Amino acid sequence: MRRLYWITLNNHYILWTIFFGLGLFLGIRLLPYFKMSSFLYFSIISTVLLASLFGPVYILRKNTISDGNVPEVKNLLLVVLIPVIVMMLMGYLVGVNSKEAGGIDLSPMIESEEHGTSGIIIAKGRVSSHPVIKYGSLYFEMNAECFWHAAFSEDNKGEYIEKGKINIILKRPGGLKIKRDDFIEVKGEAGISANGSLVRANSRNIRLINAGSFLERIFEFRKTVYNCINRTFYKYLNYRYAPIAEALILGNRTNVPNSLQDDFRQSGTAHLMAISGMHISFIVLIIYVITGRSRTNFILIIFIIIFLVMYNYLLGLKASVLRASIWMMSAAVAAQWNRQSNKPRILCISFILFLILNPSFTHDIGFWFSFSAMAGVVFVYPLYIKILSNIPLVKRIAGSPIFGTLVLTISIQLVCGPLILYYFNYLPLISVLSNIFILPFFYMLLLLLMISALFAVIWPPLGGIILKATPPLFKIMSWLAGFFSKPGLPVVRASNMMPLQLSIYYLSLFVILIIVHSALEKKMRAK
Repeated sequence: MRRLYWITLNNHYILWTIFFGLGLFLGIRLLPYFKMSSFLYFSIISTVLLASLFGPVYILRKNTISDGNVPEVKNLLLVVLIPVIVMMLMGYLVGVNSKEAGGIDLSPMIESEEHGTSGIIIAKGRVSSHPVIKYGSLYFEMNAECFWHAAFSEDNKGEYIEKGKINIILKRPGGLKIKRDDFIEVKGEAGISANGSLVRANSRNIRLINAGSFLERIFEFRKTVYNCINRTFYKYLNYRYAPIAEALILGNRTNVPNSLQDDFRQSGTAHLMAISGMHISFIVLIIYVITGRSRTNFILIIFIIIFLVMYNYLLGLKASVLRASIWMMSAAVAAQWNRQSNKPRILCISFILFLILNPSFTHDIGFWFSFSAMAGVVFVYPLYIKILSNIPLVKRIAGSPIFGTLVLTISIQLVCGPLILYYFNYLPLISVLSNIFILPFFYMLLLLLMISALFAVIWPPLGGIILKATPPLFKIMSWLAGFFSKPGLPVVRASNMMPLQLSIYYLSLFVILIIVHSALEKKMRAK
């Protein structure tokens, strides 16, 4: 029991995350029966957070015994039992509110149309996603202020609805080009789809408007920087390679051909096309190499933080990039204070905070893949290394980069594998081998593209000169992805996986990791 007490106490943040996830699952499943406004959600969350922060401090002060120690029961109560109940409640609230955070609800308008009211919408605002052409129409999301018209009164604006996100389908766009951060006014018909409320419009019912407020001008500046880099890619690169460069540096995969995306997905290297921790850590490494410093200092940390904040803003605050950036910032600050960063704790707490601040991340596939991959790096990889290091034959190659990449890929697959099966119904087993072959060329390409993007902002032709060295790397990467995606290679297939099956797998994996970790610690003490 004593050992179980210390294991529970030392891994309390993992228990917090597990119970938060349980509450999240219950909240999503009970979503049709209970809804909550954003204001009420943040009010309750703020109250719970304040109570969980100051409550234990107050109880500790009241229950600390004379020698300054806290009884073990009180430790379990304050650090484990009370917080897991709080986390379960917050997870439930996040799950309940996840749909509410999705955007504007136009269903009341659709109902009013049946009673003689026109479902015509005038939406005015900013394009918040990269437009995608599908089935001859242009699909994008916008942050809008919406108005609706009464029947037969299209000349005057009617009742104001609300501000928020809404999906736009632009039929027959023709030569009209819409980009992210454009400010537009669109008039169309309200509708409902599986992805939420939407407005269907034609190109003649949409017009570009100028940015007005200071915040709108900041978005306009972001669009200018983005377009500057993007135009350099498309001007100096082959039409097959420019979309890949845009995906690797700017995080927009909408222009990458579906066939190429399928090759990367089926070869198990699709994560290379999505900006995540691999990209962010490489960026920070380049900064350290350029500055020539092996240890951080205050000015360098400030520069890294500012650069990562600006890069996140340029990409559009994606969950995977935010997670990786917070991770790198925490590591840099810990190094400045000569302290070892607690990676498991950072991962668990950032997971909880991300979902509390933005419940819509529950529907973001990139969010789940990013955190599951990092869980493999933080929890599984160190155990694999400890186990394999005790095998005499493996000790000789344990320090080689190929061995490290192999073990790291297996660790990530152990955690991400079920998610890949859940979302895509297949898991390529060849991914361990394909990553070893593709990663060296990927890092060389990423380095050149980053340098080119930096120069493109200063002087585009200089960025174009750097891009002349990249076509061979693009060609090799594309060929390798195609080679490892050929039919006949080992693949695990599964269909209709249920969330309950995922929960059972991850709970079982957690128990196994705890047992293995305890056994290794016991063996180390015995030596």
